[in-house]
Amino acid sequence: SSDFAQRHRIKPLSGARTLGGTSRALFEVELGLVNVDIAGFRLEDVPVGMARMPFEGLAGILSAHQGMVGKQVDIDLTEMELRLAPAQPDLLPEMDAFPMFFSRANPAIFLSVGDRAPAPFFVDTGTNRTSLTERYEKSAGPSLRRGGEAMATGMDGLATKVWTVEGEVEFAYENWRARVQSPLVEGGNACGGTNCRFAEGLLGMDLLMGRRLILDMPARRIQLSREVRLPPWEIGDRAIFDLSGSRAKSGVSISEEVAGRERDSVTLKIEVRQGTGRQSFAIQTRDSWDARAAWLVLRPAFV
Repeated sequence: SSDFAQRHRIKPLSGARTLGGTSRALFEVELGLVNVDIAGFRLEDVPVGMARMPFEGLAGILSAHQGMVGKQVDIDLTEMELRLAPAQPDLLPEMDAFPMFFSRANPAIFLSVGDRAPAPFFVDTGTNRTSLTERYEKSAGPSLRRGGEAMATGMDGLATKVWTVEGEVEFAYENWRARVQSPLVEGGNACGGTNCRFAEGLLGMDLLMGRRLILDMPARRIQLSREVRLPPWEIGDRAIFDLSGSRAKSGVSISEEVAGRERDSVTLKIEVRQGTGRQSFAIQTRDSWDARAAWLVLRPAFV
């Protein structure tokens, strides 16, 4: 972000501007060069675009396929780890390989939905919901059951009108399958701007969570694990969130601890602290990716 660049005295290159942005939209940015230390590697003179972002506290967007050329970028969304490694020629046994295509430096793979012909979808770890274009939804194949309408906002701050699909939708490539609950359908150009002339949607974290994703830049392929796996939540596991804001300037500390398990559900003990005040309560929730991705009042608690 331009705010982060200013705080750390990262200066743009004189007269250097280009089109940057996300898989949804493009906008003009200033260019700079930085050194990046990540996962045991030092990457020198990595080109970065500097622009304002709609979310406070975010330093920037890591574009693995641009800044880490020549490496395998292993995004493990089961163990929640990011690994870098030199190119490896062998395909991992639990993974399938997809040819990787690019549109304005955004990686895409071909998938089919229902009986529709295979089409390119951007792989976008920056969006939480998988989506497809209304144009692709209306192409040859069974119609998807239409749910409610909403407005979706991306990292660029732009809002797009969408509607949700009722039920699950299967995305497929050869023998690889993934089912997504209630993906979005975006009217007009699905991801906005020039990029949507190529892609027919976005593969978001609801499809990728619990999988392992490897961007194999030298081989121009993406590896995706076949199975979704939840790491165990053991009794006693704990997470702490420290929050602050205009209405909580003294700060709020919230902890969640796994207090019990019953088959596919967990009991979470929650403690909220602000100043000298303290409040505790417990909820029971399903141990699923949907429940884990939600937080506190948004968790689908049933007791």
